[in-house]
Amino acid sequence: KRYLDMLGGKEIAENEGLLRDMLESRNSTIMPAAYYHMGRMYEEKTEPKEAARFYMKSHYLFPDSGYSRKSLEATIKIYRSLERNEEADILEKKLKKIS
Repeated sequence: KRYLDMLGGKEIAENEGLLRDMLESRNSTIMPAAYYHMGRMYEEKTEPKEAARFYMKSHYLFPDSGYSRKSLEATIKIYRSLERNEEADILEKKLKKIS
């Protein structure tokens, strides 16, 4: 997990195999990070909808993880860029509740 946190966008995209292996492991201690970094990878690949999907999985499946808040923040940013403002507003309210 820490290794992935240190990687930049291009480097995270180069580690897609590792991320998929992490998800396939079904290890609940590393899956929140894997979903979050899959989101980062898809952002790097300029696939914002897919990135948001993975960020939201990280948040909803593991709401108590350290990646939950970062995942919500990233999704809000994506939704704003896609002009999905109503959805972004809902997530911002949710973010305020967990702050």
